[in-house]
Amino acid sequence: MQDNKDLSTADTAPASEKNTTEPVTKANRIKAQAAKIPDKKQAFMYLGPNIPGGILLKGALFKGKIPVHLDGIIEKIPEIKKLLVEAQEVANIKSQLEKPGSAVYGIYQYVQEQIKEGVLKDGI
Repeated sequence: MQDNKDLSTADTAPASEKNTTEPVTKANRIKAQAAKIPDKKQAFMYLGPNIPGGILLKGALFKGKIPVHLDGIIEKIPEIKKLLVEAQEVANIKSQLEKPGSAVYGIYQYVQEQIKEGVLKDGI
């Protein structure tokens, strides 16, 4: 007597139709959490105006975290952080910087005005 099981998804079914869900284990949770941690070697480029004194220059590259010596600048002009762009976004942001009316263009102009007004002169 033959069993009447549904054989339509037997081993011949394409992988996309098979249940590929892994069991929730501690190891799988740790892997998932690790995948969310940003790469420590992430590269950033500063696309804003030069900061007087050579503290931060347009086109400066940083690997990993934003350097601690920029904390004072970012505290005084937080928008500078928006001009520290992940490497994979540089081309996109550069094209937006050339478009008056774009959000990034406005941020650049604002930062430039703040620098001209001397917001950073009282020590960083």
